[in-house]
Order: sequence, then C-alpha cells, then structure tokens
Amino acid sequence: MSNIIVSGARGAGKSTVCEKTADLARSLGYEVGGVITRKTDDGGLIVYDLSNGESHRLATARPDLGIPYAGDYLFDGDGIEFGVRAIERGAACDLLVIDEIGYLELDGNGFACGLDYCVPIRNTLIVIRTNLLAAFTPYLGGNLTILEATAQNRNELPHRICSLLPGKELLATAGTV
Repeated sequence: MSNIIVSGARGAGKSTVCEKTADLARSLGYEVGGVITRKTDDGGLIVYDLSNGESHRLATARPDLGIPYAGDYLFDGDGIEFGVRAIERGAACDLLVIDEIGYLELDGNGFACGLDYCVPIRNTLIVIRTNLLAAFTPYLGGNLTILEATAQNRNELPHRICSLLPGKELLATAGTV
C-alpha cells in the first residue's frame, strides 16, 4: 500500500492530477473516494465528493480589506464538514484522495482527520504544497512517494501514480484518460 503525495507550486495542476488519477484508477477497477477541490470563477473553493459526485462550497475568497491578513480564504464550516464526511466514506475505498492538506490542517482543523486514514493499510493520494511537506510527512509514516506536479508533467503523473498502486499490471491494457 502507498501514501502518494502530489506537491508543487500554486497553479501547477495538483488538483488536475488528482482528478485524472481518480478517473484512471476507476477505469482500472479501483473504487475511489475522498475529495477534490476546485477554484470557482469568483476565487472561492468548491469541494467535490469523489464517491458520489456531490459538491459544496468550501471557502470564499477573502475580500481585500486594506489590512494585512493571513490566508486567501474564509472557510465555510458546513463545507469542511461535507469534506470530512467524504474523506471518512473514502477511507473504505481502494484509493483515498485528499486534495488538499494545508495551513488549516496544521492546527488540526479542516481535513486534518484525513491524516488518520493515511496508514500502511490504505492507498492514499494527498495534495500538499511543497512548503508544507516537512510539517506533514512525519504524520504519514515511512512508505511515502512524493511527486512534484508541474505544467510539463501533470498529464503523465496520473499514469505514474496508478502504476504505484496494487494491480499495476492492469495498466498495460488500460487506455489513457
């Protein structure tokens, strides 16, 4: 079993890698659960449940109030709870996806509960920004594969990730996503 981390800069395609990996893994017969987040046109975030396709607003973009503040978002408690429930359901799947673990989780909030499911008996795909890797890797144990997403490799990474999962021999017969 594997804990696979996708890291990279903002806008590198980390969520795209997760979404394409989920689609490819499903085409290979894996049951996939967990969450993917996407930006909205207004700069907020929507969280998607990979088990059932439902979604909920996770955060709105913080307005520029002309004063210093930390973070880009105002998080919605209902959206966080929606994501937590999706992660809990996804923990029973062949592949648990958590997009993403970040500053909110450093304090035990947000999707921090997802770290409890990242154990050697589970296949997980987790998005963590590069600057936060050192803070979270101790929680994930020793069986880690860290892959950096870039604009150049984000289309190939889903195939590489699926090749790391049990049953990788199925890749030879699978089409591309």
